Parts: sequence; C-alpha cells; structure tokens
Amino acid sequence: MFMENFRKSFASFSESVVDIGANIQQNISPFAQRTKQQLHERIVGNSESTPLPQDYTNLEKQYEEILVANQDLLKVISVFEVEGNDYPPSFRDAINGTFKGLQSRVNLLRSATSAQDVGNILMKGPDSPHEPRTLNIALGGALTQLAETLTADNQQRIAPIYAAVGSVEEELGAAKLEQDRDITKYNIVLRDTVTEAQRAVQASRRQVTNARLDLDIKRSNMRHASPSAPNLGSLETEVDAAEEEFVAAIEEASVLMRHAIESISTKTVACAVQLARAQREFYRKSLQSLDALLPELEKKEAAARDFDTTESSEPVAGTSQEVSISEDKEE
Repeated sequence: MFMENFRKSFASFSESVVDIGANIQQNISPFAQRTKQQLHERIVGNSESTPLPQDYTNLEKQYEEILVANQDLLKVISVFEVEGNDYPPSFRDAINGTFKGLQSRVNLLRSATSAQDVGNILMKGPDSPHEPRTLNIALGGALTQLAETLTADNQQRIAPIYAAVGSVEEELGAAKLEQDRDITKYNIVLRDTVTEAQRAVQASRRQVTNARLDLDIKRSNMRHASPSAPNLGSLETEVDAAEEEFVAAIEEASVLMRHAIESISTKTVACAVQLARAQREFYRKSLQSLDALLPELEKKEAAARDFDTTESSEPVAGTSQEVSISEDKEE
C-alpha cells in the first residue's frame, strides 16, 4: 500500500516537474529558446529538426550562385571606377608635383606678413587642377614634352610628329575617361540592386530559420508533455500556429529570392550591354582619330627621311680641298 501511494505521489511529482519545466521554457525569450535549440541540434544532431522543402533549398542554391557570380563580376568591372586603372606604376610625376606645391607654399609663407596671411596660405587648395591619369594622357604629355625639347634646326622637322601623336593620345585619354564614366553608371545601379536584394533576402531567410526553430521548439514541448497535462490543447494550438508561420516565412522568402534573381539578372544584362556599348564607342573614336593621324604622320616621316638622305649625300664643305692639300704634302 505504501509503495503504491509512493508511486502515485512520485508520478504526480514528475508530471508537476514536467509542467513547471514546460512553463519555464515557454516564459524564456524567443531568442534564448532558439539559441538553446540550435545548440541542441549541434550537440545531439538535427534528426528531429523540421526539414526545409526541396524547392526552397534549390531556390536558395540558385540565388547564392547568382549572387556570388555577380559579386565576382563587380569586383572585376569596378576597375573602371578607378581613374588610374591603366596608369603607369610610376610616382615620379606625383612626387615632383607634390614637391613643387610644397616649395611654392614655402615661398609664400616666407613673404607672409601676418598670421591671417599664414592661415590663408596653409588653407589654400592645390595650385593647379588635377590632371586625369590615364595611360593615353600620360603618353600624350610625354610626347608633347619631347616635342617641346627639340629646338635644334635638325630636330625641328620631327617635333611635329611627336606633337601630333601626343595630341591624339590625349584625345584617346579623354575618350577612355568617358568610357569609364558610362560603365561606372551601370556598375553603381547593379551594385545597389545586388546590395538591396541581398539585404531583403537575408532578412527573409533569417525569418525562415527563426520560424523553423520556433516550430521545432513547439514540437519538442509537445513531445515531452504528459498526455494528461492540462495545457496539452494549447500546445497543439501553438504547434499549428508555428507551422503556419513557418510556411508563410518560406513563401515570403521564396518570393523575395525569385524577385532578387530576376532583378539582378536584368541589371546584369543591362550592365553587360552598356559595357560593350561604351567600349565600342571608345574604340570607334580611337580608330577614327588614328585613321586621320596616320596618313599625315607617314607623310612627315617620309619627308624627314628624304631630308636625312639628301643631307647625308651632300659633300661636307672644305673636304675636297683638305684632301688635295694632304695629297700635295705627301708628294
């Protein structure tokens, strides 16, 4: 009799402990419950976790592949956003420009007569506007400078060749900058589209994860509840509600991922088309300028070559007389 009463008392006590545990677990914040559930899945395994639909996981994979591919594309194509992307890796002109600027300010500071003058000099901006840095502009500047240094009579005939090529190179540099600006406009649109889509999809997928964890928690509470627990009906209701939230979260995330895939793909196509269009325009201008330049250069080159040939064939003044004198002395 005693043992039977003891068993009944122990069973009643166990049910009370289970009910108390369930009540405590229900009162814990959702974040703490989800964290506990995640730790449980990592330690014990996720064999009891609610599986995600196959269509949803396939959509996740497709979205991830498109996202990564476009992020890689942006890493490469963003080079057009950097002005000096094809500039020679030389700092000589930058150092010279900086030194000249500092030297100019030092000279101005020496002539300053008041503290206000000193302040104005120190706060003064650069003396000259920034020169765009592209390979073509660098070539144009170097060739123009070379043409200006050829002042001797026998060199002035080739100076116009360098000057003409330098001028065209500067035109190509300006066209290159225009190409880069056109491509950059679409880069920005594509980057903003990817960023906004990623932000929305991440939030929705996080909601799917939270809804799945909440459902697993409710189902766990249901499994561990006593058949005679007074809150069994409410636990079933909570499981049903959690299932509905889980399904709704999956549907919302699926819609957002499909929209992200479509919008990113649309912007990527537009970006690729603009890339080809901008490059075509750049090369068209380059070809047009070079086609107009080359015939004139070839004429100047031929004229310079003829001049050198004529000059080399003329006898040097005094040479014949000197030879005759030498021969007379030998006789």
